[in-house]
Amino acid sequence: MPATGPLLNRYLFSGTSVDSGSLGVHGAIMHQFNDAGDYVGKVSRGRAEVGHFFLRVSADCAARQTNINLADLCDCMKDVCAGKDTTCYAIQPGGYGVFHVSQGRGGFVVSITKARDTTAIFKSSELKAGDIFAVTLMRAGTYSVTNAATRTKAELVVKYPVRTKERRDAPPVVNVQVTANAIDPAKIQVASAQSHAYLIKDKARIQIELVKADDGPDGSNRRHVVRF
Repeated sequence: MPATGPLLNRYLFSGTSVDSGSLGVHGAIMHQFNDAGDYVGKVSRGRAEVGHFFLRVSADCAARQTNINLADLCDCMKDVCAGKDTTCYAIQPGGYGVFHVSQGRGGFVVSITKARDTTAIFKSSELKAGDIFAVTLMRAGTYSVTNAATRTKAELVVKYPVRTKERRDAPPVVNVQVTANAIDPAKIQVASAQSHAYLIKDKARIQIELVKADDGPDGSNRRHVVRF
């Protein structure tokens, strides 16, 4: 059997755009479920439905959070067609569902309804008050941040990493308030690989695009970029 090396997630290192309405490896959405009951989640990419999952919110469950990896749900439609159970999750009322993508090109949208109902109570493409969108970027540079739902804007600066031999603790998450009228602060600064979280207070779809890359002092980092 041939030896296999570590699998690098090339999208994590090469990505320069993030969209809460099209989830990929750089972002995760946290949604709180306050009402007990059974829920059905639909996962789509473009116009195609690529997966299902079930979520039970019950006081009998001790978990306050459940992590739902959308990349793992792409093949669950095969189980549905075969009459088998799809992936099931459970949390207590007031708990959070965390929707994320561990690998691949992403582009996922999540829509959730109550069981035996067709009205969506949550859509990842249409964030509402109480939702949280967490972002982690590796590529240093200056980014534009836009709330596509209200056209408000901000600037994000991801600082170029400084090499050091000293051990450092992970930096704290930087919180960003998203209201109907503004993204606050209007200028966000984080280090490479430092997470920042958009706390949604009104309708939102957060889109982040690289405007100007930071390749280090004198652009010397260009000689060390790994191509995939």
